Formats: sequence, C-alpha cells, structure tokens
Amino acid sequence: AEADLARCNLILIGGAADNALVARMAGHLPFRLTPEGLVAGTHAPVSLHNAAYSLVYLNPLAPSRLLVLLAADVEGEALDNWLRYLPWRVPGAHGHNRLAEPDLQVAEINGPIRLALQFTHGWQWRRVPGGEAPLADHLTGGQYTRAVTQLMRQATGAEVALSWGSHDTQVMYDAATVTRGEVLATTSASRTLLCRMTGAELADLHATLGAKGWISADPPLDPTALTPARSYRVVMPPPLCQMLAQQRRRNLTDVTAGPVISAEAVARALLEQHAP
Repeated sequence: AEADLARCNLILIGGAADNALVARMAGHLPFRLTPEGLVAGTHAPVSLHNAAYSLVYLNPLAPSRLLVLLAADVEGEALDNWLRYLPWRVPGAHGHNRLAEPDLQVAEINGPIRLALQFTHGWQWRRVPGGEAPLADHLTGGQYTRAVTQLMRQATGAEVALSWGSHDTQVMYDAATVTRGEVLATTSASRTLLCRMTGAELADLHATLGAKGWISADPPLDPTALTPARSYRVVMPPPLCQMLAQQRRRNLTDVTAGPVISAEAVARALLEQHAP
C-alpha cells in the first residue's frame, strides 16, 4: 500500500521482471540494464551472467525512505542456493565492513566482484582521484591476507601476525571490470588486538588450523623454528582472537587493543602487490 511505502524502508527481491515494485521504479534507479549488462554512471557495462547484484538507494516512490534491492541472474539450483543465504546478502549484514560496503555491487555467484560503487553526498557516485585506472590483474584473497598481516606487524612490532586463511586461487576482484578506485573505496579498515602466545601454542595452532589453510601467518608459521617455552608477541583481528579463545576453551594471554590499520593503507598495500 502507498501508506506502507511512506512509512517503511524496503528490502526488495528480484529485478523488474520478477518484482512489480521494482518495475514501477524503472528509470528512477541509479543504473540501467542493457543487452551488454548493468550500466551505472560512466562505468562500462558489467555482465550479469551467472551473477547477482545488490543496491542501497533512496526509494524513488517514497524519497524519504531507503531500499535494498537484491537480484540474481541465475536459475534452478543456483537460484535456490542464492536464496537460501539471502539474509546475509543484505549489504552490511555480516557487520564487518559496514562503512566501506558498496552501495551497488555486482558479483559472480560464488566468484569475484565485478563492480563495487559507493555514493557520496546527494546520491552521486563517489569518485576517487586516479581511480579510473584498471587493475593490473585479478586481486586475490591471498594478496589481501598478505597485505593485512604485513601491515599489522609493521604497525605493532609484533613477531607474528595472524589472520583468516585465504588463497591466491580465491579471486576477490575481477580485473576485467573493477577499477583501482573501486578497490580504494570499498576496502575496510582493519582493527587489531595484541596478545602473547608461546611457541608451543603457535605450533599447535599451525597443526590444527594453519596446515589446513584456515588461518594465515606472517611470517609463515614454522614449528621447527619456534621455541616451545618462549612467549611471542602476536597481533590479529579481534574476531580471530575470539574464535581462537573459543576453540582453545581458554582466553589468550595479555590481550590489549592495537592500532587500527586505515582502509586506505590496506587498499594501497593490496594494489601495490601487483602494480604494473
């Protein structure tokens, strides 16, 4: 009902062909669909084949309210799997990256990001100086983890930096469509916690999690190079600290808050890893 539109923010599922409200908004959303794909602002068309997109924007039918639009260009089992985790596809639902979350994102199903744009004041697309340059190559999860762990060690002087496991086979950003500016605009800051762990604890961590690829370390954990009784200064993201405490069934030692690694520092370190 019209009264509901004026009273409520909306979460809309499906594109104009599937959702009558989205069809009513056609021509008033900040992108258009063409045979070549999704077009937003001055960005080149981005293919929606086997992909999903999300949008956070004002509601054109009730401009005092907001909407979230979620849609996917898949069918059958792939669509069922996408719908199964729908609540987590709402931008910011996981709580880890709310400030840097893209307002418009296109991502391959179970694959890399193809487009990641943010709005600035007045619902204009945010522009980053020099950001139009294309990526030199795909950006991977392994590159992201190395950038973050190296920055954490540099900022804290810790002997070991720990982070979530990721691999160079896990492509995060598709170089065919994503620009450097999109990476700079949508990378989040990294908070840190410092603690103490013995060499024996680090060796056990390597055996239970590191060897399985569930966590990463800088420098890489080598049990033969660790002194079992020695206490090492370790830095990690807060959620990883919580997970390790739960897994070990006891708290880590001498836990203190560390510095926040800025989003700009993380993004620039990530981009420098494969600069042309």
